[in-house]
Amino acid sequence: MIPSVLSLIGFFALAIGISYVMNFVAQELYASKGIYEPMTERSSHIRPVSRSGGVALFISLIACFFVVNNFFQLDLSINFWFSLVIVFIGGIWDDIYKLRYHQKLVVQFAAGLLLSQSGFSVNSLHGLLGVEVIPPFLATLFSLGVYVLVVNAINLVDGIDGLATFLFVLFVLHAGLLMWEASDPILLMVPITIGIVLPFLIFNLYRKKKAILGDSGSMLLGTLVSYILFWMLDHRTTLPTDALINRFILAISLLLYPLLDTLRVFVIRIKNGQHPFKADRNHLHHLLIDRGHTHLHAALSIVLWSDFFLLIQLGGYTYWGWIGAVLWMVFWILGSGWVLFKTVIR
Repeated sequence: MIPSVLSLIGFFALAIGISYVMNFVAQELYASKGIYEPMTERSSHIRPVSRSGGVALFISLIACFFVVNNFFQLDLSINFWFSLVIVFIGGIWDDIYKLRYHQKLVVQFAAGLLLSQSGFSVNSLHGLLGVEVIPPFLATLFSLGVYVLVVNAINLVDGIDGLATFLFVLFVLHAGLLMWEASDPILLMVPITIGIVLPFLIFNLYRKKKAILGDSGSMLLGTLVSYILFWMLDHRTTLPTDALINRFILAISLLLYPLLDTLRVFVIRIKNGQHPFKADRNHLHHLLIDRGHTHLHAALSIVLWSDFFLLIQLGGYTYWGWIGAVLWMVFWILGSGWVLFKTVIR
């Protein structure tokens, strides 16, 4: 059964209420234990901040799904829940005790493998380069690769206040339109996930008692994005945009900024003889901060510019095809260097 607009609004309000309470409680708990983000040369903050965002989001998500499941059958597999639990525990451990990059990858591989077996997977290119259905084994490997890429991309853009959360909301809103038109019960994830992250923004953007996602939060958001991507790219689902744009091009377009920024910093680090997972301040959003923009202004600029790109891509793909879509991506990337950063991306 597809939920009504009224029920979606109700679940959205429920998620906001639960999340606000949980963010407040989690922040107070972390403060009482003295668990704060260490201040380093890479920090964009001028005072200690709480890493409580991931805990608040995870508990809020579980609570909301529990309530909603009493009214609608969400039909989320046990593998979906296990993948969330694995990234949450791994993220919490990393937030408090720090994991090495290869240990993070083990956590991500385990969670990604489970998520690829949770009902949806990247098992088709939907005609791109003439490829339709991908064999099951290759689909699992492909899904695992997409998961690791997306989770790390979301994690890496979580360098300034609000950016990862705004990009997550932008992605879920656009994906929600597809779910609505496809009349899929997965639509229930839209009011729940957006509802739990909006109250976090209040704490994330608050100057005096600030909270951040931490790895537990950013990897949780990355896992939710990956699950929705798996739904979008599964050959058994039908999207209303299939007549307008290839699904793979659509998926890349929805996440172009985090994917671009991840590729860029990896190339710079390797070029400088550093490990690609070594943290630094070479991210595009750090360039905006260093140029004097506030966290909020930098985050909103990136999100609005990304949405502009997506709308042009959706409107023009019918006329220019996948080659034109790639050329538009290149033009947008170069244009971003001039519009946002006043220089071509280095």
